[in-house]
Amino acid sequence: MKLLQRTYNKASQAGLRKLSSFLQKYAKKQPIHSGSCWRRYVSELNMKIFLIFTESEILISKKHYEKWEDIQDKYSDYSASLGPWPIKEVVDYLEFDYPKLSPSADEQLANLVNGNVDTLKLSFSDSIAT
Repeated sequence: MKLLQRTYNKASQAGLRKLSSFLQKYAKKQPIHSGSCWRRYVSELNMKIFLIFTESEILISKKHYEKWEDIQDKYSDYSASLGPWPIKEVVDYLEFDYPKLSPSADEQLANLVNGNVDTLKLSFSDSIAT
């Protein structure tokens, strides 16, 4: 019976462990006076991100757009956009398609989520984005 209880407890805490890992990674970057990091990051887990491709750069944005035409109207050299996607999907996509991101996709998304701006330009380790 004890073995069954241990297995049940592990399974029931899996989601909590993932959230805890996320918090440990990003909470260090927050000032002490920024409020409850638990409340702050739980809401950000549901945040949706847009990838915006222009002729000269790739942007990530946490700003909500109703339709892609709204993004096209904002950027005169607009090429395409993807999203809105959950943060994890954006990180996975960027890590696979753009391995030369520097800092990493994860860090750049964290900067967007934690920052005061709605949109950030992705940076790469060299001038070639592929």
